[in-house]
Amino acid sequence: MQTWFSAPLQQWIFQHPELQHKVESHRMPWTLIPRTSFFVGRRLAWGPTHASRFHTGQQAYAIERSRSQPKRTENQMGGRVDYSQGKLYVRPGQASVDQSPPLLGLQPLGTGARRDGLIYTPKSYQHGRSSPLCIIMHGAGGNAKGALFAPLEDIAEETGMVLVSPQSQSTSWDVIREGYGPDVQVMDKALQSVFERYTINPQQCSIGGFSDGASYALSIGTTNGELFSHIVAFSPGFMRPGYLEGKPKIYISHGTNDEVLSIDYCSRRLVPRLQKQGYDVKYHEFDGPHTVPRSICQEGMHWFLGQPLEA
Repeated sequence: MQTWFSAPLQQWIFQHPELQHKVESHRMPWTLIPRTSFFVGRRLAWGPTHASRFHTGQQAYAIERSRSQPKRTENQMGGRVDYSQGKLYVRPGQASVDQSPPLLGLQPLGTGARRDGLIYTPKSYQHGRSSPLCIIMHGAGGNAKGALFAPLEDIAEETGMVLVSPQSQSTSWDVIREGYGPDVQVMDKALQSVFERYTINPQQCSIGGFSDGASYALSIGTTNGELFSHIVAFSPGFMRPGYLEGKPKIYISHGTNDEVLSIDYCSRRLVPRLQKQGYDVKYHEFDGPHTVPRSICQEGMHWFLGQPLEA
């Protein structure tokens, strides 16, 4: 089994030979996690449920182990449940046609969380008719509004797709900071409200995002493969599923000139490993930096919706 590290990290490890045995003893399968903007030697931690995590002044990477599937502690959404492994418990169903149609346009999710998310209902939405759903995750330091980049709202209007943009409860998503928990819980509550008000097509239920949001989408999406039929990841850096469930289809794009999340350390390693695990992956490299070009966004969304992209 092979472990890859960036050049700055390799140099740092070389300068600390007393830690080399710990590096060797914590090699884990196929899940590569880039981390950025940490002080040299600020934190070095390992434990029984997490692989070694190393931080350098430029970049750091960790290999994380996937864990066994969590047990539900009580009835769905009716009591205490375990979010520590990224499990979402709600599922789409038939929304009641007796209740008032949702408000159109951009509205608060209404989760009651400190940092609430947004939901976008297009004018083309028809109450009671099954609609596609896309959950869009923002990048590090971002917010729910920023995640709804062009041309998502235009595509939603064309297709009747409902857009949900949660917001992390800190500067980025929980699994990137400490581990699954508060963000998964808020997302589960948000989806419960969405599924009660909207009739969502379970075959067209996707999760996606950009940068850290793409990494989180890959992690949550593969953990909840029975809920999400598709994953759309724009320039991801890593994935850390709590466990693997189902086989959602995956779209990944990455700029060849990305200086934030190197394509060589990220997507060019994630994609073959996902394919080796049996996932159907559509992969598109483009000439550009750490961004989501309009054409790439359109391609990813039309791929999810099963519609040909017009020239």
